[in-house]
Amino acid sequence: MEYKVIRIYQVETHNINKEKYYTSEVQVYTLGTRFWRSVGYIKLRFERRYSGVYFSGKLHWLVKDVEENESICFIDMHDELDEWTLDTDEELNREKDMTFSTAPGFNKRKRQNLPTPRDRNYPDYRSLGVLGNYLCLCDNNTKSYLDIWVMKEYGVKSSWTKEIVIDITPECNWFCHTMVHVLKVFRDGEILFQLGEDVLFTYNPEKKTLTKNEYFSDRFWASTHVSSLLSLKNFGTGVVNNF
Repeated sequence: MEYKVIRIYQVETHNINKEKYYTSEVQVYTLGTRFWRSVGYIKLRFERRYSGVYFSGKLHWLVKDVEENESICFIDMHDELDEWTLDTDEELNREKDMTFSTAPGFNKRKRQNLPTPRDRNYPDYRSLGVLGNYLCLCDNNTKSYLDIWVMKEYGVKSSWTKEIVIDITPECNWFCHTMVHVLKVFRDGEILFQLGEDVLFTYNPEKKTLTKNEYFSDRFWASTHVSSLLSLKNFGTGVVNNF
């Protein structure tokens, strides 16, 4: 079993027309190798505050291209060199551009990002998550309700379905217009969310009720984890070199 860490290093750049865009380098560290490997470069902007969402053996991110078009970028954690390959374009600032393959062996096809649902034109407060057996997207771009979309068939744009619509009533005066993340679906069907950087809340789909959890008083960031008896001490104490 291998353990890997992914990090994204992105630089703000301007073209000859002084238009701003981002170039992001994707780096992989495999536990025990002592070196970070550069997988390649992509001209996509990652949201700095949020980590990737793990689903079906891949890490997924919401990203935007030079024209601010939104899509989902992913990397296969088991065999990232078959999923992300390198190509060189001398006309693009002599930078390597990331390409995707749909299966091993097809390593020169253009990058195929996953599509996102297009319900409104303001994708500022949208985030990825996992809802049951589906990749999902939380859309909190209005102040009156929260939409939860699920991708019923992985990779198919037309399969995006608005699964849950949560009404934000006046009684929920703590609910603000910011990012919402799905954290966990409990056995009884209740869903745990994080709102912004200081609120946890649950939603009961049967009763259609929201409950704020008064656990923390300061800012925090919650994430799910999987318990393991294997020690990762080598990652914490070993010397890790950059390339």
